[in-house]
This record gives sequence, C-alpha cells and structure tokens, in this order.
Amino acid sequence: MKKCSVCLATKPPMDFHKQKRAKDGLFPYCKICNSAQARAAYALNPSRRLSLTRAWRAANPDKTKNLARVNRLRTYGITLEVYEEMLAAQNNCCAICGNTPNGRTLSVDHDHETKKPRGLLCLTCNTAIGYLQDSPDILRQAALYLDSHEGAA
Repeated sequence: MKKCSVCLATKPPMDFHKQKRAKDGLFPYCKICNSAQARAAYALNPSRRLSLTRAWRAANPDKTKNLARVNRLRTYGITLEVYEEMLAAQNNCCAICGNTPNGRTLSVDHDHETKKPRGLLCLTCNTAIGYLQDSPDILRQAALYLDSHEGAA
C-alpha cells in the first residue's frame, strides 16, 4: 500500500504509475490525481502540449505511424501481429475486390454489434458495405439492380 501525496489516500501499488528513479519505483501520486493534474496543466496552456506533441511526432514518424495503427487495431481486440497474419492470409489484398492497397493499410472490417473482425478491406469496399448497412440482402439487391441495367448508358 502507498499513500498518494495529493489526495492522501492509501492505495495499492497498481493505482500508481511506475517511476524508475523513485525509491519504491512508483510515482508519488496516484493515477487519478496524475490524470487530474495533467488535465489542469493542459487547460492552462494547451498550445504548449500541442507543440510538444507535434515536435515528438516530427522527430519520431515511424513510432507515430505504428502507434496510431496499434491504437486503431486495439479497438477490434487484435494486435499488430494478428493484423499481419490476416494480411498474409489474404495475400496482401482486399478480401472483396482483391486489389492491393496503394501505399495505404487495409481497413479492419468488423461486425458492428460484436466488434469482432471479419477481414481486411480496401477503403472503397469497406465504405461500400458500410453504406449498404452491412446487409447481405441489400447487397444482393444492389447486385441484381446492376445486373438488370448492364449495358445501359
């Protein structure tokens, strides 16, 4: 147990961030107080935080790109390694149209109710099934419509 130096509450060690230079290896105040102080500091000078963030991103473009991708994947409960396995299983192309992305990453298509990933799609295909409300019936109707108007210009 450790006492927070801000709220003075005694809390378990997991409620404190790690800090190597501290004697006990933990930050002097709890995560909740740390978060509150960070928000307050940002509110006082948001332009400073933004400039520091921009400078770090400019100095670390690879980490920035990877971090953004990892955070997006976390939404669907998959790691970068799982994404790479899915990509390899699809031969590095869209699961619907078979096109390879030109310098872009494929989107993680997912069930909107369960958030479980279904496959990797290019932006066009992912947007299209989104507009079709992820409905196989609507997609079939759209295909029938296109077939019935084939050759009409």
